[in-house]
Amino acid sequence: MILNRKDLGEAVLAAIGGAFMIATAFWFRDQIELFIGQTATTWLLNAVLFLYLLSLIPVVGGWVDIASWERGERKRKQEDERELAQLEFKEKQEQAEYDAFRKWAKLNPKTVEQLLSIVEHEQIDDPEYLSWLRERRETEGPNPLTDLPRLFDWLKARRELTKFGIDPPLPRL
Repeated sequence: MILNRKDLGEAVLAAIGGAFMIATAFWFRDQIELFIGQTATTWLLNAVLFLYLLSLIPVVGGWVDIASWERGERKRKQEDERELAQLEFKEKQEQAEYDAFRKWAKLNPKTVEQLLSIVEHEQIDDPEYLSWLRERRETEGPNPLTDLPRLFDWLKARRELTKFGIDPPLPRL
């Protein structure tokens, strides 16, 4: 069975060797006829030629299989590269959007504070943890590692909902 280029190379070399031997037999046909006769030589050479042609079928099939596998591999590689480029573009776009949000958050701290209060009211059920978060935010300001990404995701989710025509009401504080 031909599964790779090495196997294909061996099969092609064997086919070339067989073709050379058959060509040699046809070249020395007259000498062979002297030993076994004209009819037997004709039948023998035709049978050997037929068997040789049958043996070429797997070689040709292997070549076609390997060519199609390589073509498929190239297509998959191109699709993977295209998909990777799309993902990188999407990541850059999301990072730019988040950077713009962080700039906006620095320029509008009161609005961020109000929105964070709403987000915490919606997402956090533990009153002690909620009061600790509010006290920490009053003393330190919004934490850029935890508070801002949570607010960004919340605003993004609300934007997605409004795209589908769902306008969730803001809770009362």
